[in-house]
Amino acid sequence: MKDTRPPVIKEVKLSESAKLQRRKHFNEMIEFLRRSRDVKVVLVENTDRLSRNLRDFVIVEDLVSKAARKPRLR
Repeated sequence: MKDTRPPVIKEVKLSESAKLQRRKHFNEMIEFLRRSRDVKVVLVENTDRLSRNLRDFVIVEDLVSKAARKPRLR
């Protein structure tokens, strides 16, 4: 049986506090996603780690919105 799961390109562990003004791993992940045109899926174990505060939520929502507007070639 063929494995149809998307390949894991990069794993990021987001255990940083939302109190930090600059979440190093979160920001690295966001920059990676902005540069990577091939990423189709971001899998998170707990969504609370993805958007720890309103600022992070807006950043993630903006990326999702932009990805939804991109034309997709198949």
